[in-house]
Amino acid sequence: MMIVALWCIQTKLGDRPPMGKVLEMLEEKDGDLEMPNKPNLYAQDLPAEDVIDDSYSSSWSSN
Repeated sequence: MMIVALWCIQTKLGDRPPMGKVLEMLEEKDGDLEMPNKPNLYAQDLPAEDVIDDSYSSSWSSN
């Protein structure tokens, strides 16, 4: 079931299985499911200036 969950949280919408495929995967008896690509849940590969919106962060610092 964890592998199915990993498929369903893929970052790119096109990488996520349709609901019919999810049901097939959940009904799979032999448990021979392919592992999906590792999802990009964190923006750690991006420079900080690409992640932080300056106008948003400056509104916090002025309060």
